[in-house]
Amino acid sequence: MRAVLPALQPQFTDEKGAALILGWSVKTLQKKRSRGEGPPYYRQPRLIRYNITELSEWMQRFRVDPTPKPVNLDEKRGRPRKYPLIIDGVVVKPATAKAVGQ
Repeated sequence: MRAVLPALQPQFTDEKGAALILGWSVKTLQKKRSRGEGPPYYRQPRLIRYNITELSEWMQRFRVDPTPKPVNLDEKRGRPRKYPLIIDGVVVKPATAKAVGQ
């Protein structure tokens, strides 16, 4: 009787596979690699390989928490807010961030 081997998943992928995983073009991946901005890679003679697990870990560094946070856009531009900031139905002073009228 033959032994059934479990399906082995590849641990490494080439540029095309890495670009597909990241949602980039191969050219973008090459540019980022040459600038030292892209994910970690392995250089073999005439081959570039990416570890699939490391690609996933590298992408996790760029995870953004989807929780909305109040942002005073006028303060980003260096101007005071001309209208009241309302958070959860409470008017907040932009300069001190303390509730008004309580």
